[in-house]
Amino acid sequence: MGATILLVDDDETIRDFLTEFLTLEGFLIVTAINGKEAMKVLSKQKIDLLITDLKMPEMDGLELSIKIKTDYPSLKVLGISGDDNPNEPDDFHELSRSFFDEFLLKPLDCKEILENINKLLLQ
Repeated sequence: MGATILLVDDDETIRDFLTEFLTLEGFLIVTAINGKEAMKVLSKQKIDLLITDLKMPEMDGLELSIKIKTDYPSLKVLGISGDDNPNEPDDFHELSRSFFDEFLLKPLDCKEILENINKLLLQ
């Protein structure tokens, strides 16, 4: 069996799509709808990689990634976001990217996701 990936996204369509795609690629997928739920999963189960959306209710992906780097420093985090708002200051995007091991923008490309996952799992 492949690596266990925790997928955190409040968008059910994205969660379902990535779960199906990554399961077909041989990964075991566990899902959460926000950072708070993800932290509960992490306290109970060994996770090899975390993929998280940036903007979510209760605990967003940036807050989650910062907490991961403190509580689970060896866990790699792949950030994803569909909100690349040109009106937001560039330093926000640089700051958020600095807390993720890799960062992808939606719409997601399956080949790019797989390449990033495999790269992070080998680190």
